Amino acid sequence: MEYDKLIEGASEGVMAEKEEIPLGGIPIPSVEEQRNINAELNERMRNPYLRQEGGSHYKDMAIQPITYITRNNIGFAEGNIIKYISRWRNKNGIEDLKKALHTLQILIHEEENK
Repeated sequence: MEYDKLIEGASEGVMAEKEEIPLGGIPIPSVEEQRNINAELNERMRNPYLRQEGGSHYKDMAIQPITYITRNNIGFAEGNIIKYISRWRNKNGIEDLKKALHTLQILIHEEENK
């Protein structure tokens, strides 16, 4: 029986073929599909640009603020302004606009007092 082969092989890390055993009517992914899934999960874990910690307010943007900021070597204060302006509608509303304004005022103060 294929099930017995699967159980025997499970402890050895053997992957099942798609047609072998349907679990609750759901076919088991083929070895190749399992490898592709594992590769994608590994890439998501290695590449921080493919995930977002703590919310989803950046995920639907065509270009995420962190990508724009780092690729253009934008400074800390300017980057925070971009971040707050980019997310205000989907995260903290007026509070984020006030944070952007406050950070801009700090940046202006620093530049005027050099």
